[in-house]
Amino acid sequence: MARCSIRIKADARAYLGMFRILGIPWGLEELERHYSPDWHQVYRAAAVPQERWNEADRLWRSCYRDERQSCNTAQVAWSTRWRGAIAWP
Repeated sequence: MARCSIRIKADARAYLGMFRILGIPWGLEELERHYSPDWHQVYRAAAVPQERWNEADRLWRSCYRDERQSCNTAQVAWSTRWRGAIAWP
């Protein structure tokens, strides 16, 4: 089974969660337009004050961890429900 949440999707949801907590009105469209592997570029584009970057880092990690835990819970539920439903050669 493929992973429940492709990393990019989990990354995006973590960013959106962080923005929501910080009170920054960004959605997926803004994130896609300004996304960079250098997250400080994203912070600059979203006008996160530099003195809040450490807080933003902690929030992003927390949101990402929540995404991964949700995914793992869904994977366990899926595999438990469908175990035995697939006949392997």
